[in-house]
Amino acid sequence: MPALQVDAPQPAGEADQVAQVPRLPADAEVACLLTSGSTGQPQPHAKRWGALLRNIGASKHSEEEVLVAGLPGRQVYAEGRTGTREVLLKARFVVAGSRLYQIAYVGERDSLATADIDMFLTSFKLLR
Repeated sequence: MPALQVDAPQPAGEADQVAQVPRLPADAEVACLLTSGSTGQPQPHAKRWGALLRNIGASKHSEEEVLVAGLPGRQVYAEGRTGTREVLLKARFVVAGSRLYQIAYVGERDSLATADIDMFLTSFKLLR
């Protein structure tokens, strides 16, 4: 399976600093989506963690610390329902220097096997 390699340069002096990824408060902006631009220029629309959990009616939610290429990260997991569909959200957030990288899967609960979702999340590599 091919992996996407993402360059994560460390500014001088930051390589020795240990960053921490805090727990995600409900008001944390975790994504920025752009409108389609059908009525003009696309407009950014911030998504907050609490709103994403509410959008899927999250009944289960967990967070755990992870390391990605030796860098601190946080993996989050939530299950919920939209209408009659069961939904799964699984994401990783990683701090590299002054940058925050994120990758996420949001979709119907049974559309992909958990192993496939995990393989997708771990296929992204940060190069130091």
